[in-house]
Amino acid sequence: PEWLLREEAFSVCQDPFTRPREGESIVLDGCNQTANGFIGARPHHPALQSILSTAVEFAAEHVPAAPDPRFGIDIGFFVHSGPVGWTVEAMRHGVTILHSHTFLPCKGSKLKSDCVVDRFRNDSRVLGMHKGAASWLPRAKPKVGKLKLTGKKKQRLVFG
Repeated sequence: PEWLLREEAFSVCQDPFTRPREGESIVLDGCNQTANGFIGARPHHPALQSILSTAVEFAAEHVPAAPDPRFGIDIGFFVHSGPVGWTVEAMRHGVTILHSHTFLPCKGSKLKSDCVVDRFRNDSRVLGMHKGAASWLPRAKPKVGKLKLTGKKKQRLVFG
């Protein structure tokens, strides 16, 4: 929606998973943890500057020259730059938090056939669709997540 492009910053709630009722605002009031993979913000937004600064300082002190691929999970990097750290900064800086359904409409579905872009193309509560496989977790071959815009008229959103 046009108003979202005028927001200083926004993110998506990942806990609890929420889906607004038809006609209800996509802005969420109350979120335990935001998804750091969904951040839209103006350049130099204070929340981005703060999380970046924290992550860089932490990395300079703790990251070895050739870290293990599971490095972030093993030593708690998530607390400094992942969902936990981003949630703290988002709340501290008044970032607009959107319902989970806006970018994660398939969450909770066990069937891949339920997670098809065409199912959500006309859902006004869905702005884009993330189809990923948690590539940051230490599992078999990680897959890269994809974001597909669902609207008929494509708008360019700049995330930074």
